[in-house]
Amino acid sequence: MKKKRKRYKIRIERLAFSFSVISMLILLVLNGAISIFSSSKGKVNDTTLLVKSKQSFVVCIDPGHGAYDRGTESASGVFEKDIVLKVGLKVGQILENNNIKVVYTRKDDETILGSDDREDLKKRVQISHDNKADVFVSIHCNSYKDASIKGIELWCDEPNTKDELLAKDIQNELYKLKYTEKRNIKYQSNSPLYVLKNNDAISALVEIGYLTNKDDSKFITSKDGQAKCAEAIAKAILSFKESIKK
Repeated sequence: MKKKRKRYKIRIERLAFSFSVISMLILLVLNGAISIFSSSKGKVNDTTLLVKSKQSFVVCIDPGHGAYDRGTESASGVFEKDIVLKVGLKVGQILENNNIKVVYTRKDDETILGSDDREDLKKRVQISHDNKADVFVSIHCNSYKDASIKGIELWCDEPNTKDELLAKDIQNELYKLKYTEKRNIKYQSNSPLYVLKNNDAISALVEIGYLTNKDDSKFITSKDGQAKCAEAIAKAILSFKESIKK
């Protein structure tokens, strides 16, 4: 009888130990699930435009002009090269925050890409090619002898292409800011642009406004205006990325 009690006691202890181990495992699994859920929620930021994804999408940001090439100029003496550099760097920062790989044709005002205009443009396209960019966006400001002319102007390769879809996405997001007019999209086949014609990536060139127009110039030379333009361009690129995935 004592032996039976002893065996029974041992069985009870073993069952208790097994139950304890199983309970611990269940708790560990539940805690892990809660941690994963919490951490994934923590990744969502109010300033994040889209949920982060795998870093397999490459965007080349091309702030136009630079160094000796000032581009156009506002009435108050602000150069195009400085405006588009600030906008371009901000676009890249937003994209990087969304786990997009970003390459730049220039990140400062000292970079000289070529000894002449053609060599400069060739180098910009080469940077895009070398980094196997999926998307190339060149950022500029516009000018015209008639100071009443204003608006957002987009250039792309051809109608009914992914390039046009990207251009339209950028145009629409910028137009939502309501700081200027929306002009017709232009195609490089009518007036060839080197960075579009010779680029393997899906490409668009955006003119964010006319520095020769008082209203456009006031907005795009301001810190707030530049930040809003950058956010709109970045949002358009992220939206375009999702649309071509579908």
